[in-house]
Parts: sequence; structure tokens; C-alpha cells
Amino acid sequence: MLLVYMLILLLFACTPIDTGEVTLVPTPESETESSVQETASSSELAEVPTVQPEIHIVQTGETLGAIAKKYDVTVEMLVATNDIEDPNMIKVGQELIISRPQNQTPVPADTPSFVEAPRVIQSLAEFEESPFCHTYHCRFDDSWSLQKDGTNNTYDIDVSPEVGVEATTLKGKPTNFGLIFFGRQKLSSEDLQLVFSFLSSIYPGIEVDTSIKSFIKEEAEVDVFQICQAESIPFGSMQIWAGKVIEQTVSIGESCP
Repeated sequence: MLLVYMLILLLFACTPIDTGEVTLVPTPESETESSVQETASSSELAEVPTVQPEIHIVQTGETLGAIAKKYDVTVEMLVATNDIEDPNMIKVGQELIISRPQNQTPVPADTPSFVEAPRVIQSLAEFEESPFCHTYHCRFDDSWSLQKDGTNNTYDIDVSPEVGVEATTLKGKPTNFGLIFFGRQKLSSEDLQLVFSFLSSIYPGIEVDTSIKSFIKEEAEVDVFQICQAESIPFGSMQIWAGKVIEQTVSIGESCP
């Protein structure tokens, strides 16, 4: 009997008791550091900004200089990125790649992308309040009726020798504009500056770039029988004609008057 009792005590001592405690097995230090480094590296890679090129489609009246300014890049960058041979000869509908430097601050996502398109002035009152008229003191002179409900309006300005200023309206809305330089053998630099101011005032937002300036300087001295036979160049949605019809003449409109 004593032997049986001793065997029971021995069996009870060898059986493990569940105390509810968890035994922790330490992770090797090298494995822990490696895991932390991998996690940090992944986080850093996810935060590196990727600069994606943008595509700009050339609109009517836009110049390379204006596009460069819009995207805060240089004309040289646009020329190099898009293999442009002549910066003054971009076409409406042409796709331009806009590539920004990686360190350049991007435009905020909530910045409105809509930009109001440039437009021709909508009334004679708007013309009379333009920078051109403020500079040269436009004074309404005369008007007479034309065919198809049109009206030709003339203005005097404070310039000598005389310069004729004309604005044709159709139902009150300007459609054509003109300048006639009297008593000059050749247009001076002051005359040319007057033309450039006139263009900027009748079509705000359209850049009078070097190609337009060179065109007017050269073509205004070319003899033509009538202005519609003169050479022309695009200016926004309009055209510019320049030639010497007895006097140097510059005409602007969607069609030749």
C-alpha cells in the first residue's frame, strides 16, 4: 500500500501545471534592426515625388513665351524638349510637352486650370477706356454708315504728323480696326510703338511678339494698291494687314475690310 501511494505522488510531480503565463522567446537583435531598416526604407521611397511631364495643346493666339510663363518654365526649355526649330512658328492644336525640373514646386492641385481666353474689345466705349486711348488721348471725330449695318468710326489722337484711327462696328460691336500714318517717308520707332500699343489695347491678352513687330516694320513700307492685297499675319482670332497704300496703313480684323 505504501508503494502504491509513493507511485501516485511521483506521477503527480512529473505532470506540468498550466499557470496561464506566456513564455517569451527573444528575437535576435540583428533580425529586429533589419526589419526596422526595411520598413523605414520603404516609407522613404514612397514619399519621393515623381515629376510627370504635362501636355499643353496650343490655342489660338498663344505664343511660346506666354505658354512658358503659364507653366513657369523657360522658352529654351520648351524648344529643347519639343525639338522646335522656330519658336515663332507654333501651330494651333500642336501638342507641347511641359517638363518641369524635379526641384520645382508644382502648382497646387486646387489651383483652377481654367484661364479666360483673350478676347477682342467688345465696344467703342471699351476702346475709349483702353491704355492706347489714355496714352494718345483719343477723341471721337466722325462716323458714317457702311453696307450690312456697319458703321465706320474715326478718332483723332495727339500725335504729329497726323495718324488716322478707325474702328468699324457691326450692330455696335467692333469688327475691324485701322491706323493710317500721314506725311511720313518711313515709320519711326515711336510710330511702331504706337502700333504695338494699339494692338495690345484692341486685343488684350494677346502678346505682340517679335514676329508681329518685325512683320509690321517691314511690310508697312511695301507699296500696295489696296490694303487687302498686302501681306497678313495671324493675331489671335484676327489677321493683321500692313502695307503702304500711299500712306503706311495697318488694318486688323477677322476679314479684310
